[in-house]
Amino acid sequence: MLRPLASQVVVKELEKEVKTASGIILQQDKKQYEVMDAEVVAVGESVERKIKKGDIVIVDKAICKEYKFDNVLYQIVPEDCVIAVIEDRKPRGTR
Repeated sequence: MLRPLASQVVVKELEKEVKTASGIILQQDKKQYEVMDAEVVAVGESVERKIKKGDIVIVDKAICKEYKFDNVLYQIVPEDCVIAVIEDRKPRGTR
């Protein structure tokens, strides 16, 4: 697993589903958005904000550094690039 240093945060982007009125799921171009919803995978020891593993956050994509580890694409971002925590949303597959 990745262990971020200092005030870095490791996140994994969540897939966005866009449905038409009739229920058809459209594929989205991820590059068109300036921010992304992501699940926090790991937090560095110097992170001062209340961000913890498992949180769903909104991240500024401009500063993200992508890294593929064990065939999973992660983004490593400074703590400052986490814009908000989404309080009432759980990652997919959890209840």
